[in-house]
Amino acid sequence: MYWKTIIITQYKRYAQFTKQVLRKNNREVETDLPLISDMEAIKNDIHQNKNTVNIRGELGYFVKQYGFPHMMIIDYMIDFGFSSRADPDNRKLVRTFLLAYTILAQAKGYRGESAHVGNDQ
Repeated sequence: MYWKTIIITQYKRYAQFTKQVLRKNNREVETDLPLISDMEAIKNDIHQNKNTVNIRGELGYFVKQYGFPHMMIIDYMIDFGFSSRADPDNRKLVRTFLLAYTILAQAKGYRGESAHVGNDQ
């Protein structure tokens, strides 16, 4: 397991707070790969390509190079402005990461990993 955390949030205050907490605990936050660390880069890529293939590829590259991240923090719902048919519940990004992460974990032989989906609505 790699000791970096991936944070993808549209709320800058949450991101800053989380980064501070992680740094106090000697943990690093991924910043070198924009498609898994920068919300604006993610939005631009999704609008340009109309899919999440590049984001899945970036996560795959990350796992191949470094291993699985220590933690992933992702906004549950993000409105990318897609039609209700393309993204009916505004959960396209979280589904993309969960699916990619599950496939990568299965391919690497991991079993029994856990996930927590929080909802502060």
